[in-house]
Amino acid sequence: MDIEQLTKHVDISDKRIWELPLSRAPQQIYMGCLDGYCNLKCSMCFFHSPNNKKDVAKYKGRMRLEDYTKVLNEVEGEVTVIYPYRYAEPLLNKDLFERISEAKKRNLSFVIDTNGLLLTKRHADFFVENHVDSISFSVDAFSKETLKVVRGIDDLEKIRRAVFLMLEARGQSLVPRIGVSFTLMEANRHEVEAFVDYWIKHVDVVRVNRVIKENNVIEGVDLPEERVPCYCLFSRMVVDFKGDATICTTDAFSTVNVGNVFKDGVRKVWNGDALNQIRHYHKTNQFDKIPLCKDCDGWADYAYQEKVEGDVLIRATTSVVFYNRIDRLNGWKISQKGRNRNK
Repeated sequence: MDIEQLTKHVDISDKRIWELPLSRAPQQIYMGCLDGYCNLKCSMCFFHSPNNKKDVAKYKGRMRLEDYTKVLNEVEGEVTVIYPYRYAEPLLNKDLFERISEAKKRNLSFVIDTNGLLLTKRHADFFVENHVDSISFSVDAFSKETLKVVRGIDDLEKIRRAVFLMLEARGQSLVPRIGVSFTLMEANRHEVEAFVDYWIKHVDVVRVNRVIKENNVIEGVDLPEERVPCYCLFSRMVVDFKGDATICTTDAFSTVNVGNVFKDGVRKVWNGDALNQIRHYHKTNQFDKIPLCKDCDGWADYAYQEKVEGDVLIRATTSVVFYNRIDRLNGWKISQKGRNRNK
């Protein structure tokens, strides 16, 4: 159960991933359909934390549905997973159902991360009926007192009800894949074992991850000696509501811009000079050429070590541990459609 031990000896020696030809389109697209809007102010959030003193007004906006569908049209037929959020609560999006439907019309995988506070039976039924692939609830606490410290609210029971509402709507099906997550901090560290023990009895997967601090430094991570290129550059695109693409989900304020997908198209940006130049810097160990990447620890997260304990498959990277119910792994269809961290 000790995350320090589980994440300490992950082997990243196999570098064949960097020798593979670049795919025509990203395996994952994080879409800022609803940028900068949330119903919480969590202490660890880059964007909404009460400690953030930056002016976030210019980073707030809603992606037009016609722009969103234009992106979907480009990746139809590709092995691409759509994540409809970027520092936002997706259930605040009034067009969420339509956005899901448009993705599913094109046979694209669709993943939702939510705090669960706004989930209704209508949401739950729609997600099941329209085959949303994965839903993860960010919980981060086992007691309401701890929840108050880390997320600024104490209505833990409301979040629990939302998870069980989703489980009830799904019934005996294995889709959507349902999970909960726990961001490990000093304030909640004492509850992690109780959290995992409780939730693994109910959901398909429990995720425990370390905190990502400013400049992408991961709290308490034990890094390998040799740095390798970041897997995100070869699998993931992050797009804000204006269509501007950046290289990392942690780039909350779009400090890196590799092109605009509304203007130039997904494939042109994905295979364009700006992004290829950054890939070159990574492949040639020139990480300091990109300030966002210079001190980042997330590059080590692409490799997993696995072990089985009873009825649970445990998969660990250098900063994240996933506890997977073995009896529900058949619902893990999304693993065949690009790299998904909710597993």
